[in-house]
Amino acid sequence: MPISMRFTCRRYLRYFLVAIGFCLALCISHTSYAVCENSGSTSGTYNYTSSNIMSDAPVAMSGTILCYSSPLGLGFFLVPTSLARICVMASFTANTSANSDKTLPIRVYGTVGGGGNTSSMTSGTWYGPTTTSRSGNTISYNVSLMVPAQTSSLLAYPVGTYTATATIYWDMQSRAGSCERNTVADYLNNPDAGSMVLTASYVVPKFCQLNTTSSVNFGTMPSVNTSNTVYDATGAVNSTCNSGTPYSIQLGLGDYYSSSLGLRRMYSTASQEYIAYDLYSDATRTRQWNTSQVVSLTGTGTAQNTIVYGRIPNIAQTAVSPGTYSDSVIVTISY
Repeated sequence: MPISMRFTCRRYLRYFLVAIGFCLALCISHTSYAVCENSGSTSGTYNYTSSNIMSDAPVAMSGTILCYSSPLGLGFFLVPTSLARICVMASFTANTSANSDKTLPIRVYGTVGGGGNTSSMTSGTWYGPTTTSRSGNTISYNVSLMVPAQTSSLLAYPVGTYTATATIYWDMQSRAGSCERNTVADYLNNPDAGSMVLTASYVVPKFCQLNTTSSVNFGTMPSVNTSNTVYDATGAVNSTCNSGTPYSIQLGLGDYYSSSLGLRRMYSTASQEYIAYDLYSDATRTRQWNTSQVVSLTGTGTAQNTIVYGRIPNIAQTAVSPGTYSDSVIVTISY
């Protein structure tokens, strides 16, 4: 019995030592442990509307980061850590993903632990080192991905969702000097380095905008109602719709439409008289442009100028008094 007991104890001790060795090997080899953990937003969405289509479109993301080191060189014993100086780098492409071969330009700016650039970062460029802004061992980040406002003309991009990503790297160091530029972190050698991927989505809806209209001005008409002369003039409707978006332009009948004549009319408040006229979508003035006969177009993503053809026909007019005659026509875009 005593011999048997001694043999059993040795066997258990051997198994116990093997188990300890296995655990140590597992902990030491566990290099996938997160060196830096971020908590906060890493994605966001910007929805375009008719009111903000010409404005900057920022997607802001913020939160905190806590990094860990292993003073004993063992993965199972980690403590929070941060160092006095920090360098920050952003890696991204200059444009979003494409819709119908169209992309949106992207700008990245912000700070991580006080490092970075608050106006615009250049992809692949390290910023710093600068003094680390921290609360204890916790550092904060505030980074934005932005589509800048269009400055030349309105660009109504194709309908869809455009996605931009940026990988943000940070690397802390204890001494001043050039950035160490570590992009690969491990809790034994580079516990002060880390990275995170930020994603921004930009949603472009089906969109049309009436930009401007120019008046149909018949000018001076000295022989109205005396020689039955035809007077022609042109105006224009300037509109912008998404590339590929079908839309139509409708012209109202005006304030003084005559159902008996089937024509619009201009009116003089001084003489209280009328001059009949009409608007057309073709240069030959054969196709009336009104509420039932519209002009159909397809958006190009840039401004489109559509000519409005006006005519005072050679019919007897009721107006005989000189003066200014005018009418207002409502322009409606449907899409």
